[in-house]
Amino acid sequence: MKKIYLLVIVISALLFQTAIAQKNVNSDKPEENVKRGYLVGPGDKIEGKVLGEDQFGFVAYVDENGYFNLPFDTEPVAAKCRTENALREEVTERVAKYVRNPMVTVFVAERRKPVPVTIYGQIRSPQQVELRREARLMELIAFSGGVTEEAGGIVWIFRPQLPICAKEEMIAEWKKESNNGAEVPSRMYTLSGLQTGENESNPIVYPGDLIMVEKASPVYINGEVSNSTGVYIKEGGLSLTQAL
Repeated sequence: MKKIYLLVIVISALLFQTAIAQKNVNSDKPEENVKRGYLVGPGDKIEGKVLGEDQFGFVAYVDENGYFNLPFDTEPVAAKCRTENALREEVTERVAKYVRNPMVTVFVAERRKPVPVTIYGQIRSPQQVELRREARLMELIAFSGGVTEEAGGIVWIFRPQLPICAKEEMIAEWKKESNNGAEVPSRMYTLSGLQTGENESNPIVYPGDLIMVEKASPVYINGEVSNSTGVYIKEGGLSLTQAL
């Protein structure tokens, strides 16, 4: 029975890792991927073609300001946080100045490399993870092997940079609810809260986030005890009897 149980755990872990690697996260709000499609950003490679008009074809990279240039027009195209369809419509308007009823195709030939999420602190496998789909805090902690025996009850999420297509209300909300009041916004969560499974306690993690699991504070017991090493006080506290 124990062997079957262990086999189920191993298979589940392998399926979980496969899911992490295969699904894509393509926007600042992953739940809206189907509605909005991929949102273009700096570093993306854009390719365009015009049927029967090869001279209007182009390959361009979106610059750090979110623009790319067309070889046949002096005005750059604002691409940041726009979909392929939106870019196709604008490029079609530009080409229509020179070609009647142009058949234009515009697509992202190569997507930018996502900024990894960093997971560190009292975690069994500290690492960096490139998100390819929506992921929540509990999932990433589990993916990294869970917390160590020395982990306390506090988990911090630091957000050095917001998603490139974050809406203004999202930016304002994050900064307003930040716990530390420092230049890098952050929020504090608890391991006990994560176990409830509620979304408020188990937030969505975005590319570039830093997840840090705090170490429990040790208490030292001296005197006539068999072992005077430090005892780690985890979330919820520890009774004197348990410490002894």
